[in-house]
Amino acid sequence: ISKETEQYVRDYIDLTLNLPQTPPVTLYSIIGNAPIYLVIAVVALLWLRKTFFARKRQKRPV
Repeated sequence: ISKETEQYVRDYIDLTLNLPQTPPVTLYSIIGNAPIYLVIAVVALLWLRKTFFARKRQKRPV
């Protein structure tokens, strides 16, 4: 991930965490926020997998 993308993701998470929590935890807010966290989780997992496999490949003797 480029520094630009990383900064964007951080800003996005900060925005999400700093949203006003009016009714403490409503069903709507849980359902509304779930896709955001799922997308972040999936992207993070894919990125980690990609970097892990890339490192693994580099270590292999040619």
